[in-house]
Amino acid sequence: VQTGYSEGKENVSEQSSDIIQFIEDTGTNVTDSESYSYLNFAMTLEKDSLTIGQKPTNASLYFLTRDNFLRMDHTLTEADVPKVEAGKILIFREKRFQSTKTLRGDQIQILGETFTVQQNGYCKNRSNGGAISFMDGVYYIVVDHMQTLQKLQKLAIAEANTENVSAYAYENVLGINITGTETEKIACSGNVENYSSGEKYGVVWRRVRGRAVNRKELLALYGGFFFLGIFLGTVFLAVTVMIIFYKQISEGYDDRERYIIMEKVGMSHAEVKATIQSQIRIVFFLPLVMAAIHVAAAFPMIRRLLAMLNLTNVPLFVTCLVVTILIFTAIYYLVFRITSKAYDKIVSK
Repeated sequence: VQTGYSEGKENVSEQSSDIIQFIEDTGTNVTDSESYSYLNFAMTLEKDSLTIGQKPTNASLYFLTRDNFLRMDHTLTEADVPKVEAGKILIFREKRFQSTKTLRGDQIQILGETFTVQQNGYCKNRSNGGAISFMDGVYYIVVDHMQTLQKLQKLAIAEANTENVSAYAYENVLGINITGTETEKIACSGNVENYSSGEKYGVVWRRVRGRAVNRKELLALYGGFFFLGIFLGTVFLAVTVMIIFYKQISEGYDDRERYIIMEKVGMSHAEVKATIQSQIRIVFFLPLVMAAIHVAAAFPMIRRLLAMLNLTNVPLFVTCLVVTILIFTAIYYLVFRITSKAYDKIVSK
């Protein structure tokens, strides 16, 4: 459950407790829960200055306190995130942006306020890759106190020259683990989404995301793409294989007399067979090699297209690509053996 508040609060646990109690009252068992809060909005990064204005945004910023940051990223320990001194900040960036523009320096200007950088570091990748694929970086700014967040929230609204508080709301993420069947979990997500309590806490918006609901929606969306990919891939593979097969068979009838003449002038049948296999091998596997090179060259563009569909797991994509190439190679090899035997029989008659 992700909730936006009109202003930063010292403690949002009361609202979280209400939601958990509501879930339990509907008959769903809550096994455990955890929450963390932050300010998040896109900003323009120029040298060591972060602003909100007319220029295109190129960085996504999360402003939060040390306790919230440790609850957000369990891979970091208290030693990795020291206590923040007054007037200073800690800067952490996602590891996948190591090669992009860096927010570094002894002092940083944030919305006109000067902060001293106490420490720079890296954290795990958390944010949506598709939504911020145009960004130069995702940064987590750890501040000294909640009052600093409240001040930054007001400065962001003032600098953006807007009264739209929801765009710069103080956000709280409440993660809840529940038990039950897939149907019960989907129903629970719907109940929480319709839960209207929260006006007294200064709530301006709320989003509910359930794993069971996401799974159902993703299967519905990507299942169609998967079927189309399998169907079109199978059709194109069959057509390509058949074209190459019959092309080689027709050439076998054309080349038969030439191979007979070569055998009459002293070329052995084993040499003829090796020549046939070499010729067919080039015809079959050269397109496969060129296809692999083509995909490798198009990889940056494919990665960005997949990111638009929220598919940002590059190692998984590479693994699927390698497995697909191996499957195609096995099929091509099988057809190659069949074609070479048929070609040899035609020539040997």
